[in-house]
Amino acid sequence: MENAGYTISDIDYVATNDLIDPRYVTKYQYNLQTYNHHLTHASSVFFTSPFSEAAIMVIDGSGSEFGISQYETISFFYADGNKLNKFFIHKGNKSKKYLNEFLPNNSLGGFYRAVTEAIGFHFLEDGKTMGLSSYGSDRYIEDFHKFYTYSKHKGFLQSDQDIQNLKMFIQDEISLSKDSFKTKADFARAVQYHTEELLIQLAFSIYEKTKSKHLCISGGVALNSVANSRILKETPFEKVYVFPASSDAGCAIGSALYLYYVQLQNPWSPKEEPFSPYLGAEYDPASIEKTLEEYKEQLCYRISENIFEDTAALLEEGNIIGWYQGRSEIGPRALGNRSVIADPRKVETRQRINQSIKRREFFRPLAPAIMEEYQKDYFVNPVSSHHMLYVNEIQPDKACEMGAVSHIDGTARVQTVTRTSNPTFYTLLEHFKSLTDVPLLLNTSFNGSGEPIVETPKDAIKSFIHLGLDVLVMDNFIIERRRFSV
Repeated sequence: MENAGYTISDIDYVATNDLIDPRYVTKYQYNLQTYNHHLTHASSVFFTSPFSEAAIMVIDGSGSEFGISQYETISFFYADGNKLNKFFIHKGNKSKKYLNEFLPNNSLGGFYRAVTEAIGFHFLEDGKTMGLSSYGSDRYIEDFHKFYTYSKHKGFLQSDQDIQNLKMFIQDEISLSKDSFKTKADFARAVQYHTEELLIQLAFSIYEKTKSKHLCISGGVALNSVANSRILKETPFEKVYVFPASSDAGCAIGSALYLYYVQLQNPWSPKEEPFSPYLGAEYDPASIEKTLEEYKEQLCYRISENIFEDTAALLEEGNIIGWYQGRSEIGPRALGNRSVIADPRKVETRQRINQSIKRREFFRPLAPAIMEEYQKDYFVNPVSSHHMLYVNEIQPDKACEMGAVSHIDGTARVQTVTRTSNPTFYTLLEHFKSLTDVPLLLNTSFNGSGEPIVETPKDAIKSFIHLGLDVLVMDNFIIERRRFSV
């Protein structure tokens, strides 16, 4: 609010979803509007989409409560103009056994999470499972059919006992395995395969009910970029849109959009340009320099007359750079404003970032950001992906230029960049191409393992020092560590 120039006295309404802790919003009761959780997911994806009408599929771990301990897990909507019609709700029961896990049964998100935790990852680390799945074999795919049922009429059914049996099966197999990494990868492969297949069947189901050419997907499961790509390619929908903050982080935006367009009946039409995720605060050069002065004993800096030319040269030299520009992006993906960037050509760069800089698992993929007009040259049947929510197959003859951003299966979770979507990042890509003839860069989030993406200049400086990046570029400042002579 401060960044936008407002105070609490300027606020007419406060909007939220019904899973928020009531204690958090008590002070706003005088103008509080509370909406169904899945409705805010649906609103966030439709009112930021390029469609005037669309089918909407919301899939997560659990949503709003219905009756006694029943929770929505999958919802279908049809949207047309300002109208959002929910016509299907799939529910699960939250048992006492799983109360601390905040997930009911009959939950596709809960299915994925159960496997994620059973193979040793933690809450909100489903992305690790997706990355690991490419290293696995099909060994357990058939076994997984024992742990749920699916039909067009009854939907996805997975009881508490199914979940318990699944976890016990995984733990027993890992304990008996001579190669625990391979076994865990095989389980990741199995849950990824089944999740993709189930999502495709759900997409066919909502298409049959709506006959819309457009599909919007939201909820935490929508961050599964591999599944999103298959839905687009293998279902009747001509266009698919995924909200970049599909997890619960996006429910705030969805609540506000629902209040504005549906409850208050303000006119709405889809925008010509894609939704911009760059909604965070912006820090001017004076505030950046003031923060830099606090670290003058550790850092030195200079102001560049051409930050794009200088940064491109540093990248070509092999430097790994913290890139901090403009407003921060919403959602879990770095999209060129709070990014760690590097030359994408050398496999060793990926190894260094994963092992020495971000200190994370070696199997975690790193993403390419590419100038959109060159996408066809580098990817097979490319999909425009401004928010890094689809996976594309790399052209075989371009693999040598993408060693640091190629996953083991020959794919990449790509971000397509245009002069409109992110003019600053696009200009940097232009300059790097002019030096190397390569129109893409490695782009990963600017944060350490288990940390949020940096937000303030101080966050960026502290992270730069801690992570061991070569250079930090903030606005027009090029920042390096002081070298002390012995």
